[in-house]
Amino acid sequence: MKPCEFGGSSNYHCDAAAVSACVRAVSTTVMHSGVARADQTSRCPRRAPASSHIVLGRNDMTSTERRLLVAFALLCICGAAESKRNFKCPSGCACSKETIVCVGAAHIPRTIPSDINSLSIVNGSLPEITEGMFSLMPSLQLLLLNANSLTTIKDDAFSGLPHLEYLFIEGNKIETITKNALRGLRDLTHLSLSNNQMRFLPRELFFDLDS
Repeated sequence: MKPCEFGGSSNYHCDAAAVSACVRAVSTTVMHSGVARADQTSRCPRRAPASSHIVLGRNDMTSTERRLLVAFALLCICGAAESKRNFKCPSGCACSKETIVCVGAAHIPRTIPSDINSLSIVNGSLPEITEGMFSLMPSLQLLLLNANSLTTIKDDAFSGLPHLEYLFIEGNKIETITKNALRGLRDLTHLSLSNNQMRFLPRELFFDLDS
């Protein structure tokens, strides 16, 4: 099965690995052709490659391509339009049993459940990732923060996320990442910082990663 198969209805359960494969597939499609097609609903794979991935490259994306990437990435997150939880979905977000997708957010919504597995915040205006910014969501396995105009990732930005495996921070304006920004992410297997403005990375940045 292709990483992201469009068309038809699907009852697939998308875990963090499946979503990451979809995001990567959509990114490749947009970068090469500038367009993709989804007739109805996207299908995510049941499995994704288990090998570690770190993407630091820089590509030139137009605003249209970035919007396409975001739109199709959202389609790949299965069930995001239908809530199955007894909580109030934050304004500007779509919620499902395990996933929350927010578009245009200026801050992290306060009503996000602590046991959510996947959080995506895209096309927002978050200025930086500060210490322990997501520590109230310790069950996160996937965190996607694409196209948010982020400029800085500070020390211990992802502290309190012992189960985080997939981290996408693409299409921002990041110039600086401190050497302890990824400290505590011992389960991290996929990291993408592409399409940012970094000239170098601290030598110690990956010292704390076991994967």
